[in-house]
Amino acid sequence: MRTAHISRDSARRTTRPGFAVAALRLVVLATLLCTSAASFAISPLSAKDDKIFRSSPEDPPTKELLGVAEAFVGKHYMAGDEWNMELFLPHVANLGGAYVGVGSDQSYLFMGWQKPELVFQMDYDPWVVDLHAAYHLIFREAKTPDEFMSWWSRARSKELKKMLNAKLPPKKRSEIVRVVWLNKANVRARLRMLRRAMKKRKVACFLTDQGQYSFVRDMIIAGRVRTLSANLLDDEGVVGIGAVLKKLGVPVRLLYLSNAETYWRYSKQFRKNMWALPHDEKSVVLRTTGSWSINKDYRYYVQPLGKFHEWLKRGWVYKVHMMIKRRKLEGPKDVEMQVLNRDVTEVEAIRQRRMKRRARKKRRLRRQRANQK
Repeated sequence: MRTAHISRDSARRTTRPGFAVAALRLVVLATLLCTSAASFAISPLSAKDDKIFRSSPEDPPTKELLGVAEAFVGKHYMAGDEWNMELFLPHVANLGGAYVGVGSDQSYLFMGWQKPELVFQMDYDPWVVDLHAAYHLIFREAKTPDEFMSWWSRARSKELKKMLNAKLPPKKRSEIVRVVWLNKANVRARLRMLRRAMKKRKVACFLTDQGQYSFVRDMIIAGRVRTLSANLLDDEGVVGIGAVLKKLGVPVRLLYLSNAETYWRYSKQFRKNMWALPHDEKSVVLRTTGSWSINKDYRYYVQPLGKFHEWLKRGWVYKVHMMIKRRKLEGPKDVEMQVLNRDVTEVEAIRQRRMKRRARKKRRLRRQRANQK
């Protein structure tokens, strides 16, 4: 069993509740989610709002797939590999608002927990965008989690290909089918392991709970889920999402970045993209950073989106790690979960005091050298 160490960086000491207590809290939350999901009525947007929802531009397909290291450059991430996503659950349950996030299967987990009004599934990898098109068709066909899982099985491979060829638009058909077939085994393995883990931990999700599954399915059928090519570093996709949500009066309540921020330094355009997303006091950004060499997983971080916006206003903040106080992991069963509540003004004051001390030290050394001459 993995031990989740949960801390709040605003506190001086790290609090480490026992896993049994944390699991009990998750069970209670999961039960509440089950009951609320079943009674949630979802209707399509009005024609006017639907036109606005789909009006924003997309970014062109990326020329290069980035990675945390040279060995990972060019790799397609068609299935998630973050194995303790339920650590985010207490911070996203029933948030409502809009979901904006990268990646593949992660978005369906968050949809079931968050209960958003609108969803933007974005990615800069065209393969991920194509995979979502197949996901959506399978959700439409399958009325239960079991039936959904069966569509990914080897036994239904021919039936899946027949269904995709019959229902995909002709221009994209061969490309999407090819992407699905190249990655079907990986997706199937991820979904099975995720389902098994959630059942073991007694955490309800779209793969284990009919209420959450129906919510995700109904959102797709109602046309409230949009998949688009959008790059966190380009100048149209993310800004366009923000403009759409401002017009519709819906704040981003959950922004999921996975570990994308570890690929690069914060650019001017990335900052503009983040600032373009409307938020309120309930909005959060979820991110991860790798700890694979220690626990075959990631470190998990939650931050109020408004605080993230404030950090980005400081030019000296150019990497995600500058906002995080990381601790040493204690072994393969140790998984870190941290809530990033620190105000940038507090850190900035500490930084300025350090800079003044360094400046005084340099002046003192210069005087000593001058006296020696």
